[in-house]
Amino acid sequence: MGTLWKMAKQIAVSTALWAMVAGIAAAQEAVATPPPTAPVPAVAPAEVGGPNPTPRQVPCREAGDSCPPNLALDPDHWPPTSWGVPYDQFDPLKSQCPSKDDYFILPPRNCWYFRLEGGAMRRMPTHSVDFAAEQPLLQTSPTQTTYGSPDIVLSTSDFNYDFGATGQFLIGRTLSDNLQIEGVFTGIEAAENTQSARDNTPNVYGGSGNLFSPFSDFGGQYGVGIPGLDFNRYATVSYVSSLTSAEVNFRRLLPMPPEQLTVSVLFGVRYIGLPEDLYYHTESDVASDTNLTGSANTIHVATQSTQWGPQIGACFEFYVENRWWVDFEMKAAILNNNSQETSTYTNVDGANGTHVYTSQDSGNHTSFAGDLNLSCVYRWSPHLMTRIGYHALFLTGQTLAQDNFTNNINYYTNSATQLNHNSNIVYQGPFAGIEFGW
Repeated sequence: MGTLWKMAKQIAVSTALWAMVAGIAAAQEAVATPPPTAPVPAVAPAEVGGPNPTPRQVPCREAGDSCPPNLALDPDHWPPTSWGVPYDQFDPLKSQCPSKDDYFILPPRNCWYFRLEGGAMRRMPTHSVDFAAEQPLLQTSPTQTTYGSPDIVLSTSDFNYDFGATGQFLIGRTLSDNLQIEGVFTGIEAAENTQSARDNTPNVYGGSGNLFSPFSDFGGQYGVGIPGLDFNRYATVSYVSSLTSAEVNFRRLLPMPPEQLTVSVLFGVRYIGLPEDLYYHTESDVASDTNLTGSANTIHVATQSTQWGPQIGACFEFYVENRWWVDFEMKAAILNNNSQETSTYTNVDGANGTHVYTSQDSGNHTSFAGDLNLSCVYRWSPHLMTRIGYHALFLTGQTLAQDNFTNNINYYTNSATQLNHNSNIVYQGPFAGIEFGW
């Protein structure tokens, strides 16, 4: 009965098309009249990876012509048998004889598929950290010098957060009609930023330089700053940050009516590595012992966030037009963040003595990751497609180097630690890629 019903349905559709070409006004009568040539019987869809039966031929608008098989009618790309829907899931409003055009609604599902994407992502911290300020000299008396409010001249907000090269590689395997497994690796190029400030104005100790450090609250904590830490003629800060991510996900295609929207959900595990380095360096004509001349301070803060945890997500594939899709994918992960922080403070005093202080700290805490991906997809064939879009990655509960730089110099000289793992960071940028499968 099922085969007879499919044959009858195909005969009715073919007859309607012949009626449209001939200009018959009464379409219902044409549907009821079978065409002169019986259509080729429909065949059952093949399982993924199985043998490919001969696709059905679709009657053309012009009598006597036969179309090449529509790519949508390739049994490899029919909907799963468990859905219980007809197999002719092409767009009937577009064409019944598409020739080389593939008007299929459901995205093709290849046995193996590979995706390679390249793009540029920009690192965007949610706040900045200040490192040097100038204080204008307002009033000088024989016993005290008064300064105004600090004028910040060196900060991470001065960094030019350029877009860094990003690469992503995906390999997937279709396991059944509605289940796939995917592995994804993403790498973001190390972002390097350096900013410097100089000041050669005379200071109260007879030297040159009035750059104040965060260790004295930019001169406000002790009125006129701390000799050996403030009154700098040169200050610089450098920052290096990179990111790597790896995922293994199972993707489950949801059974839905044959419409222009295809939805899949995923669940898996994710790794994110976020190493960072901050270098702070100052030079001054004033030493901590004001009877001596010259001092230099260097602080290196290195952090590493190693994160593992489960991930869930969903992908929405919207069929827009022949061969065109718009895909929107979102993922969320709860991660265990194993954070490590190492600080090294090097001080060169006025007597050219070098003092090095090192401190370390580590801890485990919970962090979160949110991943959004919006792309426009063009399918050249069921085995080749290209895409272009925008990608955003949101991370919370991170251990960033800039936020583990403390303005209390005693933490460094006493080798104390204060691990800060409450930072947030955003990466975002465009990408383009290609996917092929078989």
